[in-house]
Amino acid sequence: QQQQQQQTTQMSALAQPQARPKTSAGDVETIQNLKRHLLHLKKTTDHREYFDLDNMTMQQLEGTIKRVQDTNGLTPPINVDRGQRGRGRIGVVADNGSRPGDDWEVVAQTKKGAVRPSDEKKVLTFKSPDRKGMTHNILHGLFMYPDFLSPQEENQLLNFVNDQVAKGARRELAGNTYNKVKHMTAQLHYGVFYNIAENAPGGKQVEQMPEELNRIVMKLINEGILKQNQRPNTAVVSVMEEGDGMLPKIESKEFARPICTVSLLSDADMLFGDKGGQIEAHGIGNMDAYALNIPRRSAIRLDDLVANDVEHAISPVKSKRIVITFRQQIYGRSR
Repeated sequence: QQQQQQQTTQMSALAQPQARPKTSAGDVETIQNLKRHLLHLKKTTDHREYFDLDNMTMQQLEGTIKRVQDTNGLTPPINVDRGQRGRGRIGVVADNGSRPGDDWEVVAQTKKGAVRPSDEKKVLTFKSPDRKGMTHNILHGLFMYPDFLSPQEENQLLNFVNDQVAKGARRELAGNTYNKVKHMTAQLHYGVFYNIAENAPGGKQVEQMPEELNRIVMKLINEGILKQNQRPNTAVVSVMEEGDGMLPKIESKEFARPICTVSLLSDADMLFGDKGGQIEAHGIGNMDAYALNIPRRSAIRLDDLVANDVEHAISPVKSKRIVITFRQQIYGRSR
């Protein structure tokens, strides 16, 4: 009986979840660099193995990198220089050209069981300093998902948008769903009216979120870009012809973070304030800021600093472009 009690105690101890040690800011940066390096190895060697990056420790990452290197006949050492105050840097990453914006894996949060290679998603991150020293990275919280939409999904959305714009021009849509605004050919509002002048939700009548846009919302959730409790309840479709753009703004605090946008038809530069988080603007065609090219069919997610403290704008587009912005209005803050 005593032996059985000991076995029960041992099994109970094994079943208890082990608390993870707290990770310093320097270790977080080192872990991120290790992840980038591991994915760079995977890409360059065509190594077919799924890595659960979100749950790997620094030691596991270092061991996996060494194993992948050995498997593929590579022998460069992992040179981790933690430097002062725990800051992390990996020399190998700089040597092989890896940088913020390299491959990143995201696994859909709704998927269960084994993960197939096709479930791996490419995410780009970016870094740019503020010229007035406000922050070391004005793009903290910005994530880009290239090729989020397939060409077929893009065509379906284009057909939907063109149909809605035509109906709006004929005044066949409810209330203020269809709008003509400065520097844009047209805007369509769904779920909640978005007052451009006041940069806030307004009380005007608009159509409910259509099925065509709800399908995109579900894709954002199914691919792990948004969580279920971050589900958008409003969308604005901005239609821009050559020369159209968007003046600087910071997203209204009346909408929850994160905010997601999906781009159709063409690439365009999105501008971010790098002078104390502000964009120096002298009209739509004269804005001084950090420019980031946003590809056609991509999705971007704005969160944290880039969504809360940094102005963003869109340079005048060179050809027709459609941007769909998904937001979640915070309950009880409508006007």
